Amino acid sequence: MKTWTLVALLLLVPPVFLRADETLVARFDGGIGVDPVSGLSSGAPVPNVVRGVAPGGIVWHIGEFHARVDHTGHIFIMGRRLVLAGGDNMGQSLGLSVQGQLFCGASSKTPLTTTTTTLSADGNFQFDERLSAAPPDPCVDAVLLIVIPGSSPRWLAAGVPNSDLTVHNTRHSRWQPR
Repeated sequence: MKTWTLVALLLLVPPVFLRADETLVARFDGGIGVDPVSGLSSGAPVPNVVRGVAPGGIVWHIGEFHARVDHTGHIFIMGRRLVLAGGDNMGQSLGLSVQGQLFCGASSKTPLTTTTTTLSADGNFQFDERLSAAPPDPCVDAVLLIVIPGSSPRWLAAGVPNSDLTVHNTRHSRWQPR
């Protein structure tokens, strides 16, 4: 009888780590490092500008990227191995300061931003905070860039959008950095 009572209790009470108020408006699984050139026009290189943000000046690689954004503006971003993919400093992060910029809406060029953090020597970084404002719900045509911040930011990596927004508990999921 005690076993059945325990089983019933476990089925009826949601796990403590799941937050009922965490409705995701955007999710990203996988990342794309920047290629500064998107093509050629009349033989001249065309910069790979995304949502008005110019690319970093050299090719970058990102090994792993995951992000979740909830309806309150809480964002969790985890990136690993964001490093140069060419030039004399290939394989290095240069210890740059980076920022997350979320764009919602196909024509949006006004990002919701994170604070800044410094890339580790291995190119790892993490954000676990609130954006500058809550995003629209839903955040359609979401783009999440990792940029070198400033008056003219340069993007180094982008998240790959995932339309499955059923993941719960940003802080305790299996992909949180070790």
